[in-house]
Amino acid sequence: MQELSQEKEELHNFSLALSSLQHVLMPRDCSHVMAAGKSQSGVYTIFSGSNSFKAYCNMNLDGGDWTVIMLVCSADGVRVCLQVIQRRKDGSVDFFRGWNDYRKGFGDLAGEHWLGLQNIHALTASGAYQLRIDLTIFDGVKYYALYDDFSVGRNSLDPEKDGYPLLVSGYSGNADDRFTYHSGMKFSTKDRVQDKSGGNCAIERKGAWWYNDCASCNLNGLYKATGTCDKTNALWLDLGPSRFTCLRFVEMKIRPRK
Repeated sequence: MQELSQEKEELHNFSLALSSLQHVLMPRDCSHVMAAGKSQSGVYTIFSGSNSFKAYCNMNLDGGDWTVIMLVCSADGVRVCLQVIQRRKDGSVDFFRGWNDYRKGFGDLAGEHWLGLQNIHALTASGAYQLRIDLTIFDGVKYYALYDDFSVGRNSLDPEKDGYPLLVSGYSGNADDRFTYHSGMKFSTKDRVQDKSGGNCAIERKGAWWYNDCASCNLNGLYKATGTCDKTNALWLDLGPSRFTCLRFVEMKIRPRK
């Protein structure tokens, strides 16, 4: 009996070691990259099921563990990794694109990019992720919005057919909540209309997003860092001195919910 108990303990220890090894060799998100001892921000290969893709991991923001929709980690005494899924900073990448590009992803992972709906779904389908959105307006003032629950296509057997619907809730931050309005919506592009406007929000707003009727935030709109912006630009309504304040920098990132 004692030998059987010892064998069970050894099997349990082996399973833990195997799981740890899998995290090292096949990290599922940026938090696993950091757990494997990688502390340098950069592009890493992420594995999800039978799929793999590259993502940027930033190891320096808000406690860490963020995968950047790109990865970013922050410092409140604990290193956490953020995975970046979207970034806008200089207008070098065209974001007014069609469905296939938004499904697969595009851009430069170390610069402006969109990680891809299929990859964001693979990361967040479990429903156990937080989302942080960092925004800098034209005059350099910084804001953020943190959501405690974020997923894309969580309850979908066929997320492509279902339009990669958004679920987001649990806001905190200093940017005001402009994203929850889009929760429950399917993703729309100029060539795949899935909004509630009766028209085509993607064409009207010159972007692609989980449009409702149409948008209280439009982070994939046209990039413009200074001057007068309007509803066709990348924006977060009523942020800063005007209703359509130009955004110099935008970054969306996720991490496992603690």
